[in-house]
Amino acid sequence: MERPERRVTVRRPPNPNNQPSTICFLYTILSCSFVLCCSTRDTITVNSLLKDGETLVSAGNRFELGFFNPTKRSEGNRRYVGIWYYKSNPRVVVWVANRDNPLPVSIGVFAIADDGNLKIFDANGSVHWYTKCEKSFSPSRVAKLMDSGNLVLTDDRLATSSWESFKQPTDTFLPGMKMDENLTLTSWISQDDPAVGNFTFGAVLADNQYHILRKYLPYWKSGEPGKSFTEDEMPPFITKLLSNLSQNLNVKPSNSKSPFDNINMSTIDLNNSRLTMSFTGQIQLWSKDKVKGWSLIWWKPRDKCSLINHCGNFGSCNSSNKLECTCLPGFMPVSPENWDSGDYTGGCQRKSKFCPGKDTFLNLTKVKVESEYSKVPATNKTDCLEQCRNTCQCQAYSYDEPKNSTRRGDPTSTTTCLLWTEDLSGIQEEYGNDGPDLHVRVAASDTENGNTTQDGGGYPKRGRKKWTLIVGVTVAGVILLSSTTVYFYLRRKNVERQENRESIRQNMAARFYDSARHVKDLAWRLWQEDKALDIMDQKLSPSFNKIEILKCINVGLLCVQEDPNDRPTMSNVVIMLGSETATLATPKRPAFVMRRGPSTSASSSSKLDINSELTVSLTGR
Repeated sequence: MERPERRVTVRRPPNPNNQPSTICFLYTILSCSFVLCCSTRDTITVNSLLKDGETLVSAGNRFELGFFNPTKRSEGNRRYVGIWYYKSNPRVVVWVANRDNPLPVSIGVFAIADDGNLKIFDANGSVHWYTKCEKSFSPSRVAKLMDSGNLVLTDDRLATSSWESFKQPTDTFLPGMKMDENLTLTSWISQDDPAVGNFTFGAVLADNQYHILRKYLPYWKSGEPGKSFTEDEMPPFITKLLSNLSQNLNVKPSNSKSPFDNINMSTIDLNNSRLTMSFTGQIQLWSKDKVKGWSLIWWKPRDKCSLINHCGNFGSCNSSNKLECTCLPGFMPVSPENWDSGDYTGGCQRKSKFCPGKDTFLNLTKVKVESEYSKVPATNKTDCLEQCRNTCQCQAYSYDEPKNSTRRGDPTSTTTCLLWTEDLSGIQEEYGNDGPDLHVRVAASDTENGNTTQDGGGYPKRGRKKWTLIVGVTVAGVILLSSTTVYFYLRRKNVERQENRESIRQNMAARFYDSARHVKDLAWRLWQEDKALDIMDQKLSPSFNKIEILKCINVGLLCVQEDPNDRPTMSNVVIMLGSETATLATPKRPAFVMRRGPSTSASSSSKLDINSELTVSLTGR
């Protein structure tokens, strides 16, 4: 292969006395030694290049640089120049040069070109990547792989770096880097393709935030603009790593529940850690020890509810629910079709206008809201409520008592009244003690006659007749199944005492019992596997309401519990099926078994009173 042209200029020291020269001789020896020295395994010089199949290894054997393939499946097809942990198996790559322009074959060189830039050449002399430094040839220019994992292009005469890989990272942040607004991490496109992917991690330090973008659109953020980081979203060891171990960012402790609360910072070796923007959309902290090797110890976002406005406007997110997104009571999906398919981004809309007209406020406890709010003076909660009611644009309010005033407002204030005049976005339930009680404004007409919905389906009233029929048929079927099973069980005992006269009836009862038990066992198995909808006739799939069907199956299983104390009374069954805000118990394993024991159950129902405020529990089944 033809090598790129080299020009080496050796500058001799002046010899004013024209002495034949020991000085000249020594200088020549030193020059040759310099070339040989710079040809060692951790550097590339103007007179040495790196061929495919060769590698550089940092002085402390921590990192290695060379040509590689992402996986064995792509052997010989795509060649990249990258840096990885020395002798890591599997290879842990931390930087890739030509991530969007691989070499097609295993013939390439990595060298300092005539213009002073580091470049990757293929067999035809085409450039696949270069450092984009200012053109300046110098015989003393050197590229060195440091023990930190940083590849540095320097001019030994000037003792300054022209380019560093630490300032041009790919998907990995290493100790020694410092996160600022000019530094971003961009994910690979997949596990075995280092091309620029969909997710980017960066900092907006003016707002004291870190964020993840998905195709340049907001995807996740570390906290509220202008506020300190909270510990559950950015633990101290993360902010310390990102600040080049200087911990110059303010971290505010939080009482929010976090899966990372048990992480002990003293057990994390940040010098043997790396932060990676994964192609899955998570920013991940990996740490290494001599026994376990690499372990994933922290990541964000931890679930879909952590994503920016995952459920759309007026949609509430709870990762504990089977369906994480629900429309707030009094709201319905903007696009029911998209909502049923799992696309919640369109959010929810009000069923009825509240202004002018009678309205009420629904109380949601301990929630997080991303929407901007206005802070207004208020003497008490009633005053705050009336200020919202008297403003037609007001969507919700929150009032903090004096003892809690420092939670979200000014620490010097005695009371905090917050008003939301824009559509509510990014609502997240069960947000621990940091979330306020949110009072959402709803038309009173949408809370009457059980027309307030918890399930998020929020379907219009015009479809109720159809579902009332389905619910009625289901209830009748459950009652018939339970009653018939018990009847034939007792009847079979009687048949055993009258064996000759009742033999035919006994066989019929046994066959029916086995059939009923099969249906019960099938329903329970599908419920356990979160496949309860499979019991439905799929021909009805385009038209049936999944939420209503799951509710009917849930109630049906409760009706055939082994212990009579666990079974609802018929009045309770009617309430559970007719009310859209009722919280259903989780069924236990059913059994058609008669057992003696105390059975006390009572039920009562009362008409819903529409007051100025309602408390709604949004609890997953």
